[in-house]
Amino acid sequence: MSANTSTTDAINPDHVQCVADAVGSAMSWVAGEEPKFDGEAAVAEALRCEGVVACISLVGDVDWSLVLSIPRATASVLAGRFAGFDIPYDSPDMGDAVGEMANLVAGEAKVSLDGIGLSTEISLPQVFRGDIIEVLKLPHVPSKLLAFECTCGPLWVAIAQSSA
Repeated sequence: MSANTSTTDAINPDHVQCVADAVGSAMSWVAGEEPKFDGEAAVAEALRCEGVVACISLVGDVDWSLVLSIPRATASVLAGRFAGFDIPYDSPDMGDAVGEMANLVAGEAKVSLDGIGLSTEISLPQVFRGDIIEVLKLPHVPSKLLAFECTCGPLWVAIAQSSA
């Protein structure tokens, strides 16, 4: 059995905690506050968002897709705090800001995973913006949805783990 699977094909709770801690650390730097972790759930059929979504992969001892989902109302405030200047939702700078936030979250997750003996590499992020973005759950792919709340609004991080 490889390091990225278990007998139930579930995501290891210690690995989920690494991601939750990574979001707290990265968003503390981005927003100037640690977001409240509202808990985790299995991803239903889809993660729906009107806003900005960044996807990034972690590959190595764990093979994950990590999705940072920021609703429209949260995105401009969070991106502005991160950049230090206003970033309108429709601005081309929004993609850069959210992509860098995803890099920070993935980088912090990598450091956390390294700390428990798991080596990973991080891909470049891909950023999407839209009225209704659905991140579809693949059948038989273990996944978790982590919910967070900042004073600027909610955000979510989804993890999907290769079961191969």
